[in-house]
Amino acid sequence: MNIQGNSYLHQESLIQKMLGAQKKGKGVAKAQRNMQVGAQIPTDYVKYGEFSLRFTPSTLKFTPPDWSKLATKRERVIPDEEYLEKMRDFARKVFADNDDHVAESQALYRGYASPVSPDRKAIYEEVMQKTGGYMPASSMFWDHSGRKTLSYEYDYGTYTAINTPEEFARARELAAAYLDEMTRLLNKYGKKAMGHISFEQIKSDLAAQQPQGAQSVLGSNVDYSA
Repeated sequence: MNIQGNSYLHQESLIQKMLGAQKKGKGVAKAQRNMQVGAQIPTDYVKYGEFSLRFTPSTLKFTPPDWSKLATKRERVIPDEEYLEKMRDFARKVFADNDDHVAESQALYRGYASPVSPDRKAIYEEVMQKTGGYMPASSMFWDHSGRKTLSYEYDYGTYTAINTPEEFARARELAAAYLDEMTRLLNKYGKKAMGHISFEQIKSDLAAQQPQGAQSVLGSNVDYSA
């Protein structure tokens, strides 16, 4: 990851990569046929983000979401501090490889944000029950409070989690841990060392700085799928 310039921009760039770039669908899809038919008959009329169409079945072709790649409420397997340490370890890997490893940062984010994430999977399944298994003509999913949570970009065949303020806050916490460690690495090794020092060497140097007998998760195998 490029660490030059303003640290705020670095943080925002990392957050956007963790959250994933959103691709928006078209405003209106296909001809406006069957607009007056009953709710149980799929319509060709699709208006992206139209709340009134949230339970109207459409003829849009789609595949179910891959929930392993979308933020949703799920059972936590490790505490917050361990996630933050994994993010610091991730920064060391990025520094050693000089590669963003975007998919791994996104997996860490999904796990860390889970306690505050909407249950998008349950929301999706509830809508599918009401539409008879068809994609809603809104191509978007809301929670019971009317808050957008998930969209289907039919131009690309992809889903996007519409992030909440609480999820953004969790992403910023991860980004702060990453940037603190990246700054330490730059100060210790210099920018020219990026991509030219092994991950194992970084771990070894850090372990040598720790008090003897101190416990650390440094060097543990990071499960980015959490």
